[in-house]
Amino acid sequence: MFNKNIDVAEIMVEIQQKAKLKRVMGSKKRAMKSYNALRDELDFMYMRISDLSDEIIKRHKYTKEHENTAQKLPVNRQQFVLLRKAVTFTKKVVKKLTKFIWVEQNEVNKSLNENIKMLYQVQMEMTKSFAVFNGILSSLENIDTRIKHIEKIITNSDEGKE
Repeated sequence: MFNKNIDVAEIMVEIQQKAKLKRVMGSKKRAMKSYNALRDELDFMYMRISDLSDEIIKRHKYTKEHENTAQKLPVNRQQFVLLRKAVTFTKKVVKKLTKFIWVEQNEVNKSLNENIKMLYQVQMEMTKSFAVFNGILSSLENIDTRIKHIEKIITNSDEGKE
């Protein structure tokens, strides 16, 4: 019933080779799917760019004569490089020249902020002092009215004695 001449190691090697082949084929299929999707996307982008190019040509009445004129313009790469270097140099010079101005401005701003905080604190203290002053003033007014009332009583009693 059972074949005694079966080599298990040989069967394992065959199974491993088949599994490896399946993995390789699976990754190839996935790669082909992603390649096809990328290719379709690139084709769509190419068609869209072509449509946009045609639209630009129609809108701006671009002709072959314009293309020929553009190709005849002198292009000197060295001038572009020098221009770019000049712009970069100018940026650096302006940045360095204005650096100390910004530093001074930052110091002025910091000083102003500190002064504003101090003024705010003084204002708060003055508000508290004003409230205390109003309390004292109202107390003095009460005392003044009492004194006047007492003076009236004294004057009335002096008049009654005479």
